[in-house]
Amino acid sequence: MKCWKCGADLMDGQRFCGQCGADQWERPRQSYEPPPASGPSGTRWTPPQAGPQGGASILFKLFGLGCALCYGVPAAGNFLSILSVLLNLATGGWWHMGLLYTPLNLLRHLLLFSLAALACAASLLIALRRTPQNADGLFLCFAGGAVLRSLVNLLMTALVSAVGGYHIGRDLYSILGRLVLALLAIGVLALITVLNGEPAPLLHRSPAELNASLRSALAAAQDLTAGLGNRSRDSRSARTASYSVYAPLKTNRSLVAYILLNILTCGFYGWYFLYKLAQDINTTCDGDGRRTPGLAAFLLLSLVTCGFYSIYWYYCVGDRLAVNAPRYGLTFQENGTTVLLWYLVGFLLCGIGPLVALYFIIKNTNILCSAYNRYNNL
Repeated sequence: MKCWKCGADLMDGQRFCGQCGADQWERPRQSYEPPPASGPSGTRWTPPQAGPQGGASILFKLFGLGCALCYGVPAAGNFLSILSVLLNLATGGWWHMGLLYTPLNLLRHLLLFSLAALACAASLLIALRRTPQNADGLFLCFAGGAVLRSLVNLLMTALVSAVGGYHIGRDLYSILGRLVLALLAIGVLALITVLNGEPAPLLHRSPAELNASLRSALAAAQDLTAGLGNRSRDSRSARTASYSVYAPLKTNRSLVAYILLNILTCGFYGWYFLYKLAQDINTTCDGDGRRTPGLAAFLLLSLVTCGFYSIYWYYCVGDRLAVNAPRYGLTFQENGTTVLLWYLVGFLLCGIGPLVALYFIIKNTNILCSAYNRYNNL
């Protein structure tokens, strides 16, 4: 898809051009057409169209939903164990267990939760979003999460038992049994893949092909979680068209107020702040072909990735604000890369880097919301 004004490449369904800000839904009669490409015979060449992507077969759906349940329940159990260990740390009841036992136990449950959540998420995607393009990536994520969880469980349980002074005993047989079940589930998934008429997973795949498949799997996960905590764009557009009501967006966000209110509310205000921030960004940037995940997706994916998703989320927000500035006649010097550098490198400056990155996001969001309010006479 090309912009009718400047010819820049756009995503399918993107309303506003990121280069010149032109509204693609209000294109004039004289639209931009890319120059025709000629084939071997000198005639215009039309690239072959990809066929429709069929949904997963019933076997993939049953397998994915069953494995999602089998790994979702342990993930929930590990999450409750994490809360229990944190409560034990807060109340000081961990001293009698030794200096290393409780931190190691916390690390064990964090790793087990992350890997179980990875296997559970891959299972859900196998059931709901599996395509030939992401099949190998999903297989790799599921197999990695399932096998690594058993191996990490074995290693960390042995370490924790050695520090705590108890015999691993029955835990060893239980962990080995789960490892055998994980390998069996991987074999069943490979068998279903072959029975479905597809090549065996991961065989004769180059690193570039596996990387592309993993990227496709990540895109499927983002597509599945993009609506969590947010109203769909279509329903919001329909309500706007029906009532023609625009509510003014908040333009006076402040980093100082954010810090103070976070302290006063023990961090709960930060969650509300992120919820409203994502909502306002999706409103001002509506039509650009992107979607900023809301609070539910932010908390869930940050927990699964041990906080790394939150950095990626802020990077995407900073980049989206910079890309959408031209449609309001604005230009931002700070983009997603600026936010990422302040988060990673600036953290070494006494930990103030993330606050600087958040300041840039707040500043640019306020400016963009003000432009949105002026554009809609609010």
